[in-house]
Amino acid sequence: MSALPAEGAHRHGPVCPPLFFFATESVCPNEDRARSEFTRPRVKSVCPNEDRARSEFTRPRVSAPSPPAIDRITEVRPPKTRKGAICDILKLAEQAGNQLSRQHVFEMLCKQYSADNIQAIERITTGESQNKCWFDHRIGMNTASVVHNVYPRVHTIQTKMGPHDVRAFLKLVMRESKVTTTDMRRGVELEGAAKSAYLSQNKKHNNLLIHDRGVCVLQHRPFLVPSPDGAGSCACCPASLIEVICPKSLVCYGSDPMLLKEKSRYFS
Repeated sequence: MSALPAEGAHRHGPVCPPLFFFATESVCPNEDRARSEFTRPRVKSVCPNEDRARSEFTRPRVSAPSPPAIDRITEVRPPKTRKGAICDILKLAEQAGNQLSRQHVFEMLCKQYSADNIQAIERITTGESQNKCWFDHRIGMNTASVVHNVYPRVHTIQTKMGPHDVRAFLKLVMRESKVTTTDMRRGVELEGAAKSAYLSQNKKHNNLLIHDRGVCVLQHRPFLVPSPDGAGSCACCPASLIEVICPKSLVCYGSDPMLLKEKSRYFS
């Protein structure tokens, strides 16, 4: 209902405040029903497949990776390095209460390097010093460049009473200091030319080829890791390993054939 001011209030005397009359009954006969329609929760979907439709829109779609993506996934997870393998063994040792013998550790290392892992390591480390993986998989390994120092040092520790300072020894094995001399850089620069010269000087061999090799882990002795400069193969001779050495001068060799001395550190 509308509210009307008192009759004559605007003609005589001060204007009185208007008097309001409120209706106690709803002007809408279906007000309660209309209100319930807005406030009552709907328990039945107007769409019979609403749940299915909602799941189709909210569920993340995972498409099958293309072949190149699969290749990238396999490359992201390369075989474990020696450092990673040792970390896994240390975790197992903590769980076992540090009751792991040297023989047990050795057996666990052998299990870490299966035939498939060894092939994968050699494949991803091809390229030697030009490949970061080559450096990573040499950490903690006895390669030809350090085994000459490792063996006598370990023999001294085992046979002579200590204490022994092994800090320099561990830095050597863990490759904490990277040594690069002028001769080493020269050898890297001339390695390709040296391999080409080797092929040209040995043309008498039938189908002679040089294959680049990476880090070669010995499966039953995973602490020994040769890393040759290459492997030679031909149809007439057994396979051979190639080690490229680029001396500064040939004067010191004279006319004698250049053969590696058996007392060399490479024969350790």
